[in-house]
Formats: sequence, C-alpha cells, structure tokens
Amino acid sequence: MRHHLLTFAFMFATMSLAEAASPEIPPGQYVREGDSGTLTIRKDEQNRRTFEIKSIGANCHVCGVSGQVRGAIGRAGSGAGDGSDSTCDISFAAGRSAVDVVPLTRDECRAYCGARAGFDGTYRVPSATCTSAGRRTQRDQSLRLYRSRRFSEAASKLRTLTEQCRPFMNWIEMDQVRNDLALAQYHSGDFSQCLQTLSATLAADVKDEDELKAGKGNTYLPPCDFDRYIDVAKSTWFNKALCTKAISKGQ
Repeated sequence: MRHHLLTFAFMFATMSLAEAASPEIPPGQYVREGDSGTLTIRKDEQNRRTFEIKSIGANCHVCGVSGQVRGAIGRAGSGAGDGSDSTCDISFAAGRSAVDVVPLTRDECRAYCGARAGFDGTYRVPSATCTSAGRRTQRDQSLRLYRSRRFSEAASKLRTLTEQCRPFMNWIEMDQVRNDLALAQYHSGDFSQCLQTLSATLAADVKDEDELKAGKGNTYLPPCDFDRYIDVAKSTWFNKALCTKAISKGQ
C-alpha cells in the first residue's frame, strides 16, 4: 500500500511540475512517424488549449482521444469534464518542431484505443511540401510530367518526394509512390533501376496474392491491412514483370 501511495505521489508531483514549467506547445498539427497518427493543438477564444490525437495501428485499429491541455499535460475523461468515468493523462514534451507524447495513466488511456493501436511516440511538424496536401500536389505534378512523356523528370520528382517526405508517409503510400517511380524509370529505359525501386516494396518478396495472404517470409498482413494493400501489391507484380521482361530482351 505504501509503495502505491509513493508512486501516486511521485506521479502527481511530476505532473504538477510539468504543468507549471514546461514550454507551451504551439498550436498546429503534428504527425507521427509513418503518417501513423496526428496530434492537433488548438486555442479557443478564451485562450484555452485543447488537443486531439488520432492514430492507426495494425489491422486498421485506431485511437481517438481529445481533451484539454495545461502546461505539458493533456487530460481526457472525467478530469476534462467530458462525462467519462476515468481520466487519461498524457505528457506532451515539446521540442524543436516536435512533441513527445506519452500516456501517463496507461490503463485509462487504453480505453481510447483499439487492441492493436497506440498513440505514444514523437509527433513532428511536416514542411509544406510533406503535408498530405503537399504530397498530393507533388504526385499530381509527376503524373502530368508522365502523361507528357517527360519520364525522367517525373522520376526525379518522385525520388525527391520519397527522400524528403518518407517520415510522413505511411507504408502503403510509400509503395504506391515506388510503383509510380518504377513505371517512370521503365519508360525512361532504366529497367535495372526500376527493379531496384520495386525491391524496396513489401510485395517484392512474394510472387502472388496467395503467397502474400499466407504471409510468406515477413509479409504477413492482418485482414484489413491486406485489403488496403492488395491493389498496390498487384501493381508491384505487374511492373516487376515489365522491367524483368525488358531486361531479358536486352531492350
């Protein structure tokens, strides 16, 4: 009993210090590695700060938690006045263009997540180029170049996208872009580079849908992830066959 009281006292003291001393997190949207979650900080007309976290884990399991922010502590649940019976306290440690997010009352915070999802981690501010809108713009530009048969320019733009924005792209989007890049390289006559680009995709390690579904090697995907990825996988196999055939013909 004494141990639990000491633990609670330490947590309470840590939270009080954090609320009082931590630098204020600037309003805006922060993105977790691999586009696996977002943290949005807002200020209302009374200068009160609120947070909202959305994240996704394996098999499309998600987290969704929101509440008020005091200092470096976010609070959702009964302590935030939202009618919930328990309180989820979250530490927000602000750094340079990044926020480290850690649930302090882990059991209570689990109630906001599916079984295979969590929201802890480092959330960063993407550049304008690497926001979801910025990435769509770059892909649209590369598509226009591709349709104009300016394949080398399209490939260059897609390479830049993967190099600059990889931390803010999820694994499915990365493989979609790799397929776009591989096609541009194929039409540029760079068949070996096409295969090298596709070798980085998840689907490159299996030959067909049956092997992907069976989880050959390290490719096992839960059902929802499989459904989201299968069209990308089929594109990978088709493009890989194109480039392999071109090399075998000595084109």
